[in-house]
Amino acid sequence: MWTIVKFKKKELNIFLKILKKKLSGNIEYYLPKAKKTERKNSKFIEKTFYILNDYAFIYHKNFSNPKTINYLNNSKGVIYFLSNYLYCQNEIVKFINHCKNNEDDKGFINKSLNEIIKEKYYKFKSGPFESMIFQLLEKRKKELKIKLGKFDNLLIKNNYNFEPV
Repeated sequence: MWTIVKFKKKELNIFLKILKKKLSGNIEYYLPKAKKTERKNSKFIEKTFYILNDYAFIYHKNFSNPKTINYLNNSKGVIYFLSNYLYCQNEIVKFINHCKNNEDDKGFINKSLNEIIKEKYYKFKSGPFESMIFQLLEKRKKELKIKLGKFDNLLIKNNYNFEPV
């Protein structure tokens, strides 16, 4: 059973050690990471970062019991565990597999998070397109590039509410 935990960045290793002490059996965790190149002065520096910032996926067979999460909730390094993880197991597994399929041989994700999520279907919740389903092709700061019906590459302002289908 997978769960999602928000952790204190400086105490991640401490939390993982405590987790291994408190739980017996196989513990698996996944923190999707990527590289970015930044320019500092006249040099280019490659930095590693977690794409989900301070969230981690953790797997253990006993997470199906909420008492296990309550037992771990006050561990050092934990801010909180996300609730309702029991109902989202399929989505969690799909996301983890999708990230792992886009990793290189060193474990870094090749694409940005926007590229991983794009080309999914969404439904407008407001505006003139309310209740219409569209395919997100590209997300920019002020515009969305979508496919709506027979219109390919339609540009609209990014001020509508929409949700995944």
